[in-house]
Amino acid sequence: MRTGMTLEESDFISFNLMGPDRKLTNAGVLLADEPLVYHSRLFCTRWNGKDKASGVLEAFDDKEFSGSLVGLLLNGEEFIKNNAKKR
Repeated sequence: MRTGMTLEESDFISFNLMGPDRKLTNAGVLLADEPLVYHSRLFCTRWNGKDKASGVLEAFDDKEFSGSLVGLLLNGEEFIKNNAKKR
């Protein structure tokens, strides 16, 4: 959409997002705007300390995200930025 160009059906096939049978491949489903795979989730947790060996299993922050692969990537990146000591 940003480039103003449209994708043709042959583009989806050449990127292996759609098979010759006109059905989405696994990659096509993961990259679709709508979450067609309802179990595609991302769990992010920031733990107390560098490892769990201290015996303290207390999480400072934890989130669960669901949606498309691109949305999961953006949400995960934002979680890391919010929980990192340095940006």
